[in-house]
Amino acid sequence: MHTNQTLLSIGMPVFNGENYIHQALDSLLEQDFSEFELIISDNASTDNTELICRKYAKKHPQISYHRNSENIGAYENFSVVFKLCSGKYFMWAAHDDIWEPTFISTLINALEKYPEYILAFCHYDNIGQNNEQIKTWPCTWKKAFSHKSKEIQLINFIWARDANSQKANFIYGIMPKSVLDKIFPYITSKDGIINTIDLTILIYLLLEGDFYITNECQFHKRYEHLPKSSQYKTLSKVLRFAKNMHKYSREHARVIYSSNLTFIGKTVIGMTIYFREFTLIAEAIGKLIIYPIVSLPNRCRKLQGKLST
Repeated sequence: MHTNQTLLSIGMPVFNGENYIHQALDSLLEQDFSEFELIISDNASTDNTELICRKYAKKHPQISYHRNSENIGAYENFSVVFKLCSGKYFMWAAHDDIWEPTFISTLINALEKYPEYILAFCHYDNIGQNNEQIKTWPCTWKKAFSHKSKEIQLINFIWARDANSQKANFIYGIMPKSVLDKIFPYITSKDGIINTIDLTILIYLLLEGDFYITNECQFHKRYEHLPKSSQYKTLSKVLRFAKNMHKYSREHARVIYSSNLTFIGKTVIGMTIYFREFTLIAEAIGKLIIYPIVSLPNRCRKLQGKLST
């Protein structure tokens, strides 16, 4: 049983995470900050995730393990860990990431010292299967979020390409639970808008206040294979991409238009959202047109190989 005196709640949704979850749990347990509860929500895993988590929960009293009777989907499981938390602050934790030992203390201290901030996060990189560094990122977000204009902050965040910035990593920052309590009723997963629910939450948070960013690299996002720029090789895939992009844009625009920004601010940011959609769809169409040309040498080599055999 957790008490309301807990300073930080950590929510870890997981499905079939046996390969890395022990490393993630060890990384959190090795923090130099210990006043936290760690809530694991297992989305009906079919591997050894349950066995591993129950072992950790038995040994470490700050860990509680919750298992869904059936797979309820990623977004709902994402929500479960938040609904079960009781801390003053909250953070989501992926089952396969790694944190430096001072990650929590650095960010908690910042939020306690500067209560005007509603999210604290750090610089980040990417690690591979064996915890080796496979990608670094420039330290640009601190400057982007320090602009005095809220409209400019939002434009900087919205315009940044996911693949070129991994801006969704900010969802793994630490934030006051009271702020999430305020915005969570407005978060929707309707129309299948699941893939960008983290970005929707971050836009809501930016509208509520400012982000505190430290340039120290204390968060290591794991990718077994780094995501590549999308290549849509058929018209049907391009059309599906365009349909999904419009859903995401419409959802993000809904958040902006329902905010307290000025009419001009809403208009400019809305235009930014839809122009970004236009440029990404135009790029996908361009790649579709040029793909037959750039892939011709490779197809010729394959044909030549078949003829020679």
